[in-house]
Amino acid sequence: MKARFHLDISVIILIAVILGGAGGFFGVKYYIDRETRKQEIASIQLQQHKVSKIPTISSTSTPKAKIPLTTTTSTLAVADVTGAINLDLIFFPQAPKKIWDADLEEYCEEASLLAVDAWYKHKTYSVDEMEAALSAMKDWEIKTFGYFQSTSVEQTAQIAREYLGYKKIRVIDRPTIAQIRAEIVAHHPVIVPANGKLLKNPYFKNGGPMFHMVVVRGFTESGDVIVNDPGTQFGENFVYSPDVILSAMADWDHGQDETQVATGIPRVLVVE
Repeated sequence: MKARFHLDISVIILIAVILGGAGGFFGVKYYIDRETRKQEIASIQLQQHKVSKIPTISSTSTPKAKIPLTTTTSTLAVADVTGAINLDLIFFPQAPKKIWDADLEEYCEEASLLAVDAWYKHKTYSVDEMEAALSAMKDWEIKTFGYFQSTSVEQTAQIAREYLGYKKIRVIDRPTIAQIRAEIVAHHPVIVPANGKLLKNPYFKNGGPMFHMVVVRGFTESGDVIVNDPGTQFGENFVYSPDVILSAMADWDHGQDETQVATGIPRVLVVE
């Protein structure tokens, strides 16, 4: 096992001076950032390994608990459920061939919806079929909205309804983790919009996207949230803390202005 990375601030300053002023300081900072990122990734990989040991639940299995819906709001009557659970949700990355271009940078909503659609319709995809499905949904969005980049939760719900054919669609405003867990127990994957910067995913470039979507598929025994994050090839069974999910959660509220981070109402999307 490698020794944990620690540097006293005085050592950092001394190294910076030796290496030569500001240039030396930024060189040391780069080294520290690189080592920190390596540690974060190692921790994530360990979490994902642990998650892989959780038995997955197929889309054809019957939920153990029937979670009643309220009739006047979009929230659930929350069941008292605990423990590890992980739906066998297909991983649908927004760049299936790991080659990123301007369109693929924007496909998090499409990839999230298509993953959920595959869950309910028991679909499997080749890499080429994934790219074709993403492109076809993009074309529909351009015809319908005039653009496809950064669709809000309501627009994403419209895609689910009109393009994918779903009738039961719910938008839950300001959900609690217990409400999200109740959906998972009912075998409903949950689409979460987020300010990508606040997810602090070390695999993201430039600190993360202004707006992002992930799909919650389960929970660990300790209560962390298991998601499929389409924004990285390493996003299958990715683990975020409940605090990160709740603090980053935000609907897109800037239309076609891609220069701002998402700051809309925290909400999630559930299709059945």
